[in-house]
This record gives sequence, structure tokens and C-alpha cells, in this order.
Amino acid sequence: MNRLIPFALFLLAPVASAQTVEQRIEAAQRNPGNARLALDATQSLRDVLRATTDATLRDAAMTHVAAVEALVTQAISANPNDAPLLLMEKASLLFNAGRKGEVEALVQASMDAQPNLDAALALLGIYGRRGEGDKVFPVCTRTRPHLIREAQVWGLLHACIKASGASTIESGLSWASPGDKAFYARELKRRRAAVTP
Repeated sequence: MNRLIPFALFLLAPVASAQTVEQRIEAAQRNPGNARLALDATQSLRDVLRATTDATLRDAAMTHVAAVEALVTQAISANPNDAPLLLMEKASLLFNAGRKGEVEALVQASMDAQPNLDAALALLGIYGRRGEGDKVFPVCTRTRPHLIREAQVWGLLHACIKASGASTIESGLSWASPGDKAFYARELKRRRAAVTP
């Protein structure tokens, strides 16, 4: 009997998540234009779509996608400064809803609203997979001035090298400042030393 309790809890978890999604959507609908509530609804629905393997639960979650898209649109209109984040979350939602063909345009819209690391990394991944190296450095150049934290700078520089297919740091960071190249080399050495016994 005790062995069934964890299994029963596992079965109830997706149902509870689905109920949470509905509550968050309703809260956002009561406050149209509220970016935080729209974001909560979007992330909750995305998480259910990402996590569930049950076809019935997935179908039920899919019925909410259009409503959440409308909430995101209202939130962007009311809060243009939040557009980059909201567009990226919408892209993630649609990706998990199986609408992958719409994702790149949303990521590009996020980047157009304001260059940001999440959009840059997504675009670099897309361009790298498609072998569109000519599009990599413009994204890197455009994004770099908007990053302050070292972890973000490292993430961008590393992704730019990888997406470009460059065989050396110098060629992969030919677009970067001497300071960024020196930072990348130092950080790469530090990270390699940290994993080498």
C-alpha cells in the first residue's frame, strides 16, 4: 500500500499544474496588460506542455495557448519595456506547443525590441545549426553593448565562437574588442583549470 502513495502523487502532479495554469490565466485575464501576470500564465502553461507526456493533459493545455498569446499581446502593448522578455517567453511557449515555425520571428522581435542575451543565444543557435555564419557576428556585435555582467559576456562570447564555427578564439571573436578577447582568454583558462585535476 505504501508503494502506491508516491505513484499516486506523481499522477496528481500534472493535474495540479493544469489547475495552477488555469488560475494564473484567470488572474491575468482579470488584469489585462499586467506583464507579471501574463508572464506567470505563459511560463506555467509552457511548463505543463514541456513536462506532460499524457495526451489528454496536453490537449487540455493546448486549449489555453490562444488565450495566453492574447494576454502576452496585451501585456506588450501596456508595457513596451517588457517586450523583449515577454516575446522570448511566448517563443518558448509556442516551441513547446509544437509551433516551431513561429519561434524565430518571435526571437527576432525580442531582439528588435532590445538586444538581449536570451534572444541572441537563441538566434546564434538557429544560425549555427543552419550554417548561416554570415548572420552570427552581426548578432554578437549588436548584443554585446547591452551586457554588463561577466557571466553574460562570457555566455555571448562563447556562443559566438561556437555558432561561427571558428577554430580559434581570434577568428571567432574578430568582431570583439581587445578587452573582450582578453577577458575570454582569461576566463577560458580559469574554467579549464577548474575542471582539470
